[in-house]
Amino acid sequence: DPEPFRTGQADSSEHGIYHTGFHEIKRNYSRDRLLVCSENKAQILADLGSCCTENSDGSLMVQMASADAKQDMMKKLTETYDIDSIQVFEPSLNDIFVEYAGTQE
Repeated sequence: DPEPFRTGQADSSEHGIYHTGFHEIKRNYSRDRLLVCSENKAQILADLGSCCTENSDGSLMVQMASADAKQDMMKKLTETYDIDSIQVFEPSLNDIFVEYAGTQE
């Protein structure tokens, strides 16, 4: 029997799932948001206004104007507040799908 036509790359998992480079899709997604953990949540939320929201897990999501602002925002946060952790938000594939599907309506 001929092999069925498949797009993407074979996943080495035991389930034989095929994908089109999930990590590449995630890495190419805009990196204009930061996840921040701090004991100064209330102050950060007040100072950053609408570009900062609190997640259900207590972390903060900081939306920047562009990914180019990342270094400046990280510096501002670490110099101004007691920061426990800060990282670039890497969305799940579900986050990407929901956001993309929402823009198609």
